Amino acid sequence: MWMDVGCGDGGLVMTAAEFGFNAVGLDARSQTVQALRNSGYQAACGDFMSIKVEGNPFIISMMDVLEHLPNPCEALQRAYSLLHQKGVLVISLPNSDCSSWRLMGNANPYWIEIEHYHNFNRQRLTELLNQYGFDVVHYDIPFRYKAQMELYAVKKLTVE
Repeated sequence: MWMDVGCGDGGLVMTAAEFGFNAVGLDARSQTVQALRNSGYQAACGDFMSIKVEGNPFIISMMDVLEHLPNPCEALQRAYSLLHQKGVLVISLPNSDCSSWRLMGNANPYWIEIEHYHNFNRQRLTELLNQYGFDVVHYDIPFRYKAQMELYAVKKLTVE
């Protein structure tokens, strides 16, 4: 199973399903979840931190989610506890250390989005992922939004 946390309009859920994954969207907004279900896709309404999940997903994606959570460390712990032992965590979020921020005099390009609780740079996010049981295996720069980064991390078999 692929669980897309904060699935929004369900674009990633739809794409994953097209590629043959058993994809499930998770979102806190009931209208979003209902629209995805009405389109024939699996979706659940709830809070990632407390929702009951049957089985262990092989992939958990958190695309532009972690920076919105009051306690991202708890979310990483939760992801670790839910993932299959050979699971992959995919995270996309703004990179506070990228050239876009530096060219703007280190001004946050997302300053108008008051629901961004945290800013991360690549090094800090990699350290947190390692601390909570993940090894980063790939880093990329997506083009969906400005100043973004995307990390792919695998679940360690043992946490240090």
